[in-house]
Amino acid sequence: ERLHMAVMSDVGTAFNGLLDATKNVRWSLGGALRLDAFFGYFIGGTFELGYARGLIQGGATNETWFLLTTSL
Repeated sequence: ERLHMAVMSDVGTAFNGLLDATKNVRWSLGGALRLDAFFGYFIGGTFELGYARGLIQGGATNETWFLLTTSL
């Protein structure tokens, strides 16, 4: 029924002691495609395929996901 594209960003921190923003803050960027669909005549659902990547050294990991969601 519809196709959506999303761009996302995330910033987070975790530390024990004093905050040092050059060492403790982590950034990431990502994107996702969402496809709204109907199963049968009345059950709506969404497929989502996404990818995110950490940007800071020591936090540079890749994350992919595939979701199928539906409403009640």
